[in-house]
Amino acid sequence: MNVKKCVRALLCLYLTLIIAMDAVKAQTLKVGDTLPPELWNMPLQVINHQEGKETLTLSEYRDKLIILDFWATWCGTCIKSLSKLDTLQREFGGQLAIVPITNEPREKVLTFLTKRSYQLPSVFNDTLLRKHFPYRSVPHQVWVKAGVVLAITGAEYSTQENISKTLDNNSVQMIMKEDIFDLSEAPPQTTVYQSALKPRIKNYNSEILRNTNGINAYNVSLKALLLEAYSGEYSRHQLNSMVVWEMSDSLKKVISAEGLGFQGDYAKDTLYSQWLDRTLFCYTLALSPHLKVDKISVRKIIKHELTMLMRVLTGVESSIEKRTIEHLILVKEQPSVKSNVNSAENTATSQLVKILTYELRTPVIADASLGDTLKLALDMSSPDRGNIEQQLHRQGFALRSVMKETDTLVITTAKP
Repeated sequence: MNVKKCVRALLCLYLTLIIAMDAVKAQTLKVGDTLPPELWNMPLQVINHQEGKETLTLSEYRDKLIILDFWATWCGTCIKSLSKLDTLQREFGGQLAIVPITNEPREKVLTFLTKRSYQLPSVFNDTLLRKHFPYRSVPHQVWVKAGVVLAITGAEYSTQENISKTLDNNSVQMIMKEDIFDLSEAPPQTTVYQSALKPRIKNYNSEILRNTNGINAYNVSLKALLLEAYSGEYSRHQLNSMVVWEMSDSLKKVISAEGLGFQGDYAKDTLYSQWLDRTLFCYTLALSPHLKVDKISVRKIIKHELTMLMRVLTGVESSIEKRTIEHLILVKEQPSVKSNVNSAENTATSQLVKILTYELRTPVIADASLGDTLKLALDMSSPDRGNIEQQLHRQGFALRSVMKETDTLVITTAKP
């Protein structure tokens, strides 16, 4: 009888926990909301904890300013932010609790963290916290004080000044990060062909969703749409390294939407956000499934529409033309210092070429003498050309500049 009672009690406890967890998972929190009790006490798996803990709860930091930092190992901006956050945590000590959070697996995060000297722990394999604070882009940071969500913003606002003001109960102006929006737009069942160019949706995220019958592009520049239209024989990243501009710098900035980015200064960020309103767009193309079009046909339609739209909006036209432009050839040389090759990872040469082409925005070619894999350790958190060339030089590689004729995407002021 006692055994039966014990089993019933355990079952009740189990069901209570399941119901509580379901309730927690269902609640999306916004600025001004109070964290529910269940979330405070939910065990979170962590690694790199300074006390050797394998789990932590937010309740351990209830009396501190908490910054939840959603990040990923592949995100260069996240890596730069983590370094800054680690320094801020050491500076503010017990007043501040920075909790990095990633949905990546333990092994991947552990490998990443052991190569660095961060003192911050990190939550891994996260699914629950992301449901409370949904996002589409990282870094994504949530500020919590006295149990209330103060801000949901980008990494640029995590500064010494802003943290000090918040701890002193002074207000801090921040641009809020709202990058969750409804992507479920779909044309009516009877639609055969539908396209639209709309203004930017106010958030940090840019995204292009492709399917067999069209495309949904959110918050992208006219240049990004051109890369999409002309991609096919070349990848978008490869084509991006072969763009030739023949126009004024001011018009180029409008087409490319390349600016300083958000800097953590509310006044400047407000102006930058207004500038993005004029240079980023949402583009939708939807074709009936009954048409059975292929990707090439979809790109032809996009190219046709953009050619017309860009002439009307900006007086610009585009085409693929042969031009002589700079290429970089990755070659082997003597290392400038004795490097620890054991700390480097085997990287596929083709993958490394793609990464370098993307980061440097210049076509990179591997020398024929290089093998299929290379032993290299590159830190891409600051991917400027000088920094990358120094890292390569230390490990016995170099980038040799040559001029070659190749297909390029020429974007030019339209002829009258």
